[in-house]
Amino acid sequence: MPVATRDVPYLNDIQATLNDAVRRAAEATDVTYIDVATASHGHDACQPVGTRWIEPTTGGTNPVVVHPNAPGAQAMADRAAAELGSTQLTEASARP
Repeated sequence: MPVATRDVPYLNDIQATLNDAVRRAAEATDVTYIDVATASHGHDACQPVGTRWIEPTTGGTNPVVVHPNAPGAQAMADRAAAELGSTQLTEASARP
């Protein structure tokens, strides 16, 4: 990712602020907030294919950059299913 190392803490802080805003909005509207940030640590866009859950701006395997790839989407779905008490989603069951 074309981000200076010294900018990473700032960007992480912005992401935490955004996540907190979504969490507070969920609480205010009586909906369930599911934290996927903690589970995604170590799966950032700078990680290699197979480890990362977010695609980098260049050299990615998905044309939608800085968004979840298939493993990332599956991990978030599994986290949501676990939090909501549902059965774990599989790739096959997630298809229409």
